[in-house]
Amino acid sequence: MATITVNNNEPSTIDVNALINSSSDGNWIISGSTIVHNNVRPSYMDRAIDALKVGNTYEVTYTVSAIPSCTVRVYLGDTAGTIRSTTGTFVETLSLVGLKKVRFWANGNVTITYVKITEVVQTVIETPVNLQDTTIIENKSWTFSYYPILQQWVSSHSYIPNNYLIHPTKFLAKRNDTQLKISTSGTYGSFFDVSIKPFIVESVFNDSPLSSKVFDNITVNLISEDNKISTNKFFDKLILSTEYQCSGEIILDTTNLTKKERNWMINKFSDLTNSSSEKLFSTDWDDTKTQYPIDKVVNTDKIDVAKPWYQQARFRDKFLAVRFIENNLQNQKIIVKFVSSIFRQSQR
Repeated sequence: MATITVNNNEPSTIDVNALINSSSDGNWIISGSTIVHNNVRPSYMDRAIDALKVGNTYEVTYTVSAIPSCTVRVYLGDTAGTIRSTTGTFVETLSLVGLKKVRFWANGNVTITYVKITEVVQTVIETPVNLQDTTIIENKSWTFSYYPILQQWVSSHSYIPNNYLIHPTKFLAKRNDTQLKISTSGTYGSFFDVSIKPFIVESVFNDSPLSSKVFDNITVNLISEDNKISTNKFFDKLILSTEYQCSGEIILDTTNLTKKERNWMINKFSDLTNSSSEKLFSTDWDDTKTQYPIDKVVNTDKIDVAKPWYQQARFRDKFLAVRFIENNLQNQKIIVKFVSSIFRQSQR
């Protein structure tokens, strides 16, 4: 007796003799181990199979042992297989859409001697995700907090360390999830993973906030050490900006940096923005991902490094933001005592 076998994790056998003959003139005949369509009049035969699952994928295997001059086709629900016009054993991979049934359609004399339906079970191999892989993970930093008593979202918080604690002999960082990390002795810039990260010190000069000012000089008082031995290390670069002006990324060297005792002074900086309507900074992930955990980077489309010197204006606004960046390649300890600015009243 011909059978339809449904392998749905737990294989079950379905009697093909129970197939419903949809033809009114008896075109389909099931006899012994064969299913026969014995008329040139097109018709189909259905069999409901409750064990099938809509949306799943199945292999329908059937053997056509005789097909003189016509075609036959198998359906799984509303999903149609390939039209066959030769003998042979055929395997159709079909996803079940519509009703849970198998259907054979023919327009001539056809003999089918074998039918089997097998569920295609897809195996998903889970591989560990590297949370530092910026090609697949985008750091949004912020998440929302839900207050169950009020049953509403009440605030947002960051998973980047946001508290740095003073300690006599160690440096500690705390995240919002209460996890506390202590820096490895002699290794600066490594907290929640093993890799060394750059670090940033940002200062905003906003004295007399209602007055417009011209900023002429930046002074930083700091000491640097390597295994408690004083060195002559300063930050590697800086970025200055106002509401509408930006210096771009300035590499610090002897041409723009001077030192007197522990005071480092920067007094050669000017506005390099162009006349485009671009923003001063970009926060897009494609721009920031290589510099994580930096929250923003200079928008290079807004900066004109070839801007003529006579068009480079002084920084003039009610405030000045200065971002100091240390690459941390030499693993040195840098302690900033204070940052100050020399400015004068704008006469415009």
